[in-house]
Amino acid sequence: MGRSGSQVSCDSSLSRLGLEVPLGEEKLRPVIAASWRRSAACGVGNQKEPKLPYLPEFDRECCLMRAARPILERLMVTLGGTATSVILADREGRILERWVGDSALNRALDKANAASGFVFAEEFAGTNGLGTTLEESSAVTVRGEEHFADYLKHLACVGVPIHHPIHGTVEGVLDITCLAREHDPLMAPLLVEAVRHIETQLAQLSSPEEMALLEEFLGTCRRYPGAVVGLNPALNLTNSAAAERLVPFDHPVLWEFARDLTTSGRTEGVVELAQGSCKVHCLPVANGRCGPSAVVMRLDFASPKGEETTTAVHKAHVPLATHPLPGRSPQWRQVMSTVFNLADLREPVAIIGEAGVGKVHLARYLHEISAHDHPCSQLVVYDLSSLDSASLTALLDALERASECGDTFVLRHVDSLSPAAMAEMRSILTKARGPRGARRGRVLATAVTSADATEEDELLSVCFPLQVRIPPLRQRSEDIADLVPALLAGNEEHKNARCSIRALHTLMRYQWPGNIAELKEALMIALRSSRGHDIEPEHLPSWILKRSASDRLSALERAERNAIIEVLASVGNSRTEAAKVLGIGRATLYRKLRSLGIPTNREMSF
Repeated sequence: MGRSGSQVSCDSSLSRLGLEVPLGEEKLRPVIAASWRRSAACGVGNQKEPKLPYLPEFDRECCLMRAARPILERLMVTLGGTATSVILADREGRILERWVGDSALNRALDKANAASGFVFAEEFAGTNGLGTTLEESSAVTVRGEEHFADYLKHLACVGVPIHHPIHGTVEGVLDITCLAREHDPLMAPLLVEAVRHIETQLAQLSSPEEMALLEEFLGTCRRYPGAVVGLNPALNLTNSAAAERLVPFDHPVLWEFARDLTTSGRTEGVVELAQGSCKVHCLPVANGRCGPSAVVMRLDFASPKGEETTTAVHKAHVPLATHPLPGRSPQWRQVMSTVFNLADLREPVAIIGEAGVGKVHLARYLHEISAHDHPCSQLVVYDLSSLDSASLTALLDALERASECGDTFVLRHVDSLSPAAMAEMRSILTKARGPRGARRGRVLATAVTSADATEEDELLSVCFPLQVRIPPLRQRSEDIADLVPALLAGNEEHKNARCSIRALHTLMRYQWPGNIAELKEALMIALRSSRGHDIEPEHLPSWILKRSASDRLSALERAERNAIIEVLASVGNSRTEAAKVLGIGRATLYRKLRSLGIPTNREMSF
């Protein structure tokens, strides 16, 4: 992939990518050098002819087009008589419209495929004023030889990202392009001013629900001097007082809490956030079918910031091997309180709950906090579900000697024992108790149980009167905000990966029949899909995407959502092909993706 004809040199890292450049010339600017590295990594060559995706079907009356059109028509009047063009592209780098006032430049742009429908994302076009601006999320100027592909070197361009003033997302790019010899540094400030007007128009074109949320949020901030947030499933508005006290994963916790609070007819409650208990006053902005579509919340933190709360936040981000499972729900705090109360006892304890809730991990933690009197004690784990009768007899004999050593025996799947074997174990444990001071070892058991009491549960209660019941994950969805970073930190290969707020919202809407074990499996799949980078909704397994929004969709909408996801999977996530298979227009498909909560990124994996 040589570039011997280039007039620009660059650093050794680019040379290692196979780019041949002459020495002694001026170095590439850092932003251009970084773009060249990305372009080379994507396999973009020094092609002399454009090879770009062409996606001509899009909504020509989308919000971005409606907001930009009057501004750009006035801008072209200002630029009349100059050899410049104005180009508007969407968040994917696809050109939506271009305005050109010079015939020579018009021909040059046509030759470079800089026309409506062509995609100039860096992965296809290399360094350019549209794709590089999207990658950097800031204004970028690319002059002549700084373009990566040869067919763009005769041009100079300035790109400025267009941010949605309410969502904060990048909606597109506004670009001024001219022939390289005509480049004028005054292009950039002119473009910035035009973008500012477009963003103002975008705010005015926002949905009535979004505008109502913004107005209520601003009004509450004026009336209330403390922490205020405004939330809907896709938007977080936070004043400075709230920003000081909240961590990113608090926002989905607050949203789920607000939904539960308002659907029950209440407006006040207490929620556990990363920095402690917080009293919440919730004002629904608009009512949906299954709860509010937006809320404004006044937050009153019960405890001041300090060392204790900082430690709690830190523990949520450390691997699970040497720490308890994190969580902030009242149910989980009750579990941990029970565990601490049992730490100094040597009585047998059963840890019960549905499959996958973390019973063995909690048993290990109980052993660790109980071992301060016997630092050399060991943990011995037996799986009773795989033991034959002879092995079970040997195990019961070992339990008889348990009181004479400081070791902890963890008996997994004790619920798999027959009533006769359970009765024998009860007899052994009763004889092994002896005087309190003589007991050094202990027996912990784990059992899969349901919420309804059964005959087996009653036998377990007789054998193990001290029990810790772990609630299923679906009953404490706020704990997911703490479990996800802890599970990711425990993955040695990708321990620096993070989960985006949008992805966390999706995870918190799912019911998790497999509990924490299923959550861990879903995160491992998402890490493979994201190649170790930050997890977005499109990286999550398809079964999560299909079912995460089922509680707020009708039966017909759920069926439609599942059908679209299946079609996207069958065509490699190509929106164009999916629209053909479904028999609808591409713009219609995009509207359905948004309304049904299906990720719209290019690389949704299945």
